[in-house]
Amino acid sequence: MSQNIQIKMKFPLLCLFLMSFRFTSAALEKYGPLSFALKMVKCEHRRDLDLDVSGIDVYFYDFQNGITETFPINEAAQGILALKDLDKVKKFFMFVGGFKSHINKNTEERVRNAFKDFPNSYLIIIDHSAYTNDRQGKKKSYERSVKYVYYIGKQLAQMLVGLREGGISPKTIHCIGHSLGSQMLAHVGEIFFETTGEKIARITALDPAGPCFSNSFIQEQIRAGVADYVEVYHCNAGGLGTTSVLGDVDFFVNKGASQPNCGTALIPGIIDSSFSAKCNHKTCVTMWTASVKNPEGYTAYKCDKYKYFKGGMCSLNDKAVAGFWNPGNATGVYYFSTEGYDFSPVERRFDLDVSQLEIHFYDIHMKGHKSFHIEKAAKEILSIDKLDKNQKFYVFVGGYKTHIDTPTADLVRETFKTVPGYLIIIDHSAYTNNFDGDLTAYKRSVKYVYSIGVQLAKMLDKLNKGGISAKQIHAIGHSLGSQILSHAGQNFAKMSGKKISRITALDPAGPCFSNSPKEEQIRAGVAEYVEVYHCDDGFLGTTKKLGDVDFFMNEGKTQPQCKLGFWKSLIATNVIKSKTCSHKICVSAWMSTIAHRDRFPAKQCDSYPAFKKGKCSGNNSTIAGFANPGNAKGIYYFSTEKYDKF
Repeated sequence: MSQNIQIKMKFPLLCLFLMSFRFTSAALEKYGPLSFALKMVKCEHRRDLDLDVSGIDVYFYDFQNGITETFPINEAAQGILALKDLDKVKKFFMFVGGFKSHINKNTEERVRNAFKDFPNSYLIIIDHSAYTNDRQGKKKSYERSVKYVYYIGKQLAQMLVGLREGGISPKTIHCIGHSLGSQMLAHVGEIFFETTGEKIARITALDPAGPCFSNSFIQEQIRAGVADYVEVYHCNAGGLGTTSVLGDVDFFVNKGASQPNCGTALIPGIIDSSFSAKCNHKTCVTMWTASVKNPEGYTAYKCDKYKYFKGGMCSLNDKAVAGFWNPGNATGVYYFSTEGYDFSPVERRFDLDVSQLEIHFYDIHMKGHKSFHIEKAAKEILSIDKLDKNQKFYVFVGGYKTHIDTPTADLVRETFKTVPGYLIIIDHSAYTNNFDGDLTAYKRSVKYVYSIGVQLAKMLDKLNKGGISAKQIHAIGHSLGSQILSHAGQNFAKMSGKKISRITALDPAGPCFSNSPKEEQIRAGVAEYVEVYHCDDGFLGTTKKLGDVDFFMNEGKTQPQCKLGFWKSLIATNVIKSKTCSHKICVSAWMSTIAHRDRFPAKQCDSYPAFKKGKCSGNNSTIAGFANPGNAKGIYYFSTEKYDKF
């Protein structure tokens, strides 16, 4: 057989292997080898064994007063009630972890960090590791742990009954469980109600354990009725998490099975699939605890299926706030997306020295260029000979890793040569470079965002006091620069009592911002008019829609000029390049509208599929880009598909 014939025969076999492997690897990525092993677990749910669980430890935290106490479970209620200055009307949060959890694990530390600054509250963490560790090997240990679930739940219920008898109302008790801990809380709530005739205010079940529970009787599972309100979050449904939908409300995080932050290697399921399954499962805790400090939570839509939610077909359905701040009135099945959220905590500082900011001032038509340090910039600009204070002043703030000599700055300078007025480019690279490596450097850069914004506001305020009207200032930001402008606009208003005329935010940075409080993000109100352009929503760009108007370029995600072919898309580095291209193209597309003012007609529309199908053709219209008249409000879509480049 010739070499050519051999290649022709092998290629279909390779394709067949990849197709069959794709199913197997996807299943492993979602469920993990541990989950497959757990299918063979012998599951016992018995209530007649009278198992001793006196080895449970109860950790009580009064963060406001710097108090931490530990009690054995049988003495916990009495010990807590005996604490000096205990305020019985405060909120009591109780967290119960899952299989292999322990007071010193990362999950428990994350919970402590989430609640340590929460006012008027106490935190209780349950350590049941004496009965739910994996010292006998995963299979036997999980079997043993499941056997103890009812008895641990019963003992916790008795502790809460003791607190109730001591004057603590169940209306102040909010129990949070993860995995096996969620299933324990089913028994806590049930037994508490049977004993007192009252119900715990709320149970939050984060990806309740699936193995040994998804196929068990309903009375063995977390469900509506065991508390006044039971909310369930699904992150690894069908894998380590349950497939049962039994809460007052069931929130599906993304599809509810695998999470975007838990991707595996090019060929998953071989090396890191177990890690991925655990990551999916634990993401429920990471996601929910991150929401404690974010009152806006996650916007969820009532929907029958994920594909309908993903396709925007449920955008007109009932909405709810998912996460800690869920008001507790939503019922049924809801979906929400966390794409673009970075749940890792990032320190934000408000008092950092940013005196090395460089301000580059361009009088394009006079061919003048001057540069100053930020603190002297306003004075130096105002002293420029023949400065026309009635002209427009355009301020551009680039993103992470940009500086005055990058292609983005070159493009801005070249583009504004045709625009009457002055151009100011901010170089913040002294604080936002990537000399420390991307992850460390990006977190450091985020830390500086507020301080850079404040310093920029001070410069603009001095220009305003020197005779330059706020109505003549138009600030344009890209990525991290857009988020900097939120603080510049807000602080300028505080200092001057006026607002910048316009802020244009080009694909505002998403990581460390999409899940942060509203006041840390670019938003309507920080200028007379705030227009936001979305080009890489959910990856490098924000998922939030907070502008006076939010423009979505095509779908707002991967741009047609940046798409990859099938084979190239299999290589991770190519995918990253494609997403970076989509993020950066927001700048070049917007800049192109200075020369072509009517290039991008936009339509107000609820979703991209509706826009794509022409269902919004009769809706409000406007022009996206430099010529946007500034009266459009809401969400608009426009297409760039007919342009190869800008």
